[in-house]
Amino acid sequence: MTANDPALSVAVETAARTIERLEASVARAASGMAPHEHANALVIAGSASVLLGQLELAAPRDDESLREHTTGLRIRYDSALLRLGGTPATAPYPYPQPYPQPYPPMGAASWIQVAPGQFVMAPAQPVIPIPQPTPQPAGRPVGTPVMPAAWPPPMTAPPVRKRRSVAETLGGLPDEIKRMGRAAISAITIMGVLLLAFSWYASWFGHLMYERNQRIMLDELNEDFTAAATIAAAPQATDKDLTAIPPRGKPIALLEIPKLGLREVVVQGTGTAELRAAVGHYRPAPMPGQSGNAVLAGHRALYGSPFDRLAEMVPGDKVIATTQEGRFTFTVELVEEAGTGHDDFLGQETFVNRLTLLTTAENGGQGGRLAVVSRLDGLPASLKTVDPSQPKADELGLGRDTTAWWPALGWGAALFALLAGTIQLYRRWRRTSAYLITTPPLLAAGLLWFEALARLIPSTY
Repeated sequence: MTANDPALSVAVETAARTIERLEASVARAASGMAPHEHANALVIAGSASVLLGQLELAAPRDDESLREHTTGLRIRYDSALLRLGGTPATAPYPYPQPYPQPYPPMGAASWIQVAPGQFVMAPAQPVIPIPQPTPQPAGRPVGTPVMPAAWPPPMTAPPVRKRRSVAETLGGLPDEIKRMGRAAISAITIMGVLLLAFSWYASWFGHLMYERNQRIMLDELNEDFTAAATIAAAPQATDKDLTAIPPRGKPIALLEIPKLGLREVVVQGTGTAELRAAVGHYRPAPMPGQSGNAVLAGHRALYGSPFDRLAEMVPGDKVIATTQEGRFTFTVELVEEAGTGHDDFLGQETFVNRLTLLTTAENGGQGGRLAVVSRLDGLPASLKTVDPSQPKADELGLGRDTTAWWPALGWGAALFALLAGTIQLYRRWRRTSAYLITTPPLLAAGLLWFEALARLIPSTY
């Protein structure tokens, strides 16, 4: 609103008239001649409060005269309320009684006229109880005093129910349930410890064993390369056949990837046992550097994790494979993932001499396997060595050794039986004696069980 707004002017006049009515009503209430004027003044005060509040909100900030006028009205309003608060309210006129009452009502208040038009409230008269005669018991002479009955005990508040703690709740359970609970907690604790121990075995201990195997096989591979070079330089009838198919687990090549700083021994076979020691060669495929599609597989996360950074390869990177036939260089052409169960990367339907590196895709990928396909630079080797035997399920990249189920179940049952016996011995024997007796068989059973479980992990994980 603006200062010249007609509605604002009407609001100011209405508020001023309401304040004048309030002051007049308070004056009549203070005179004592109008008994009902006190309540009427309160009603007018409520209306004036609403009008003043609206006027103070609507008044423009730049209109000083209007704000001073509103402040004056507020001061007059507060003064009227102070006068009204100091004036006692007079009693209303008594209503006529339908019938005359000779006595005042018992236990109730009444009005007493002290001046014309003024009444005060008289104090209530207490109700006096009428004493009742005490009944005489049968057989008691009349006039014999009777002792009053005992007073009933005082009523007390119901006790506050205290919330029971977890220890108190468990303490109230039957002994059989307590024993079952302790046994369940012990079993869960043992299972958690065994899972942590297996993860340590498959990662840290597996890496240690992998590095040890690599050093041993590298020495063996150097000896084989030296013997092959000697045979090629001066062949004799008693020399070994270089075209013979190597057995599973035999070192056959040295794989190098300069970009990743990788230098790994390659063994024959891609089963779980071979890949825990080195990068494996897929047996139905030719050797690296020979004509066709040579396939090598390795772990990504466990047992040395030789192919953990294989996804960093890009087209144009170099891969080097050294066999007893020479040193061969390959150029990466393709890096992609394959669906679970597909063996298209293992196929030999190609006219190009290739080398395919295969491992498990990170986080499962789009199907499970990651492949780096590279092309041979130059001519292939003159020999071609291919194992004609059918590969097993765990040699296809994502398979596992299904023959490990029974050993895993058997050694697991043996380990838990030993644990149960160990707990009983700890309860009955001295701890030192029980520890010396049970530790060796527990460690042996645990390692054999972990070894069987490791064979159930996908061969390239």
